[in-house]
Amino acid sequence: LPERININNRIYHKSLQKAISNKDLSYIYKVAQVRQSYFKSSPAIMQQIFQGTILQYYKGVKDSLNYLSNANRFYDSYYMTINVDSVLRVDSLNRQNLFKNKTILKPLGNSFAETIIQITKISPIASMYERNLNDGAWTVYTFTREPLFLSKAVLWAKRAIEFTEEPEVMDTYARLLYKTGNVEVAIIWETKAVEAKRINKLTSTEYEKVLNNMKKGFTKIDEF
Repeated sequence: LPERININNRIYHKSLQKAISNKDLSYIYKVAQVRQSYFKSSPAIMQQIFQGTILQYYKGVKDSLNYLSNANRFYDSYYMTINVDSVLRVDSLNRQNLFKNKTILKPLGNSFAETIIQITKISPIASMYERNLNDGAWTVYTFTREPLFLSKAVLWAKRAIEFTEEPEVMDTYARLLYKTGNVEVAIIWETKAVEAKRINKLTSTEYEKVLNNMKKGFTKIDEF
């Protein structure tokens, strides 16, 4: 089963790239239909898989209009409704069980990514939520300056941090805060992102540049 899942994932990513390269909307619809067909027992999962696949296509072809018009509903419906404490509690129990008897609890919720986690056993559910929320928030940040969409993305990035404080998420959150006028708090979070990079012995040059631009009050702190 794990091998089958890995093969299906590779097929999906290659098919997604093909649709993006050819800007073929009809093809990505077929890809989405095949993907969701794996979960016929759960209409909710099928809907999420279909919408998420189309959203990744819009992101890939840089169709900001369609991405932005669909992203709000997608992330608010499938990610902002999740109880953070419950997810962290399940992750904690899963880690305990993994060390005790090599078993895993059924993941909380009903998303496709969580089903994968049930097989891989060691990937925290919280990390999956954090990555997906950050992906949505960052894409909105790079696609628009419209306050209505940016204010939503701020909430997604903030929720992502509640799952796990990774430097990439703190950076996204900080840039969104700055872009929406919350300069002082933005500087605090960008400083945390820089420090987290340094603690993990990772290159922090880009974050340092953004932080310096924030402190100088520049209108444009990066290329976006």
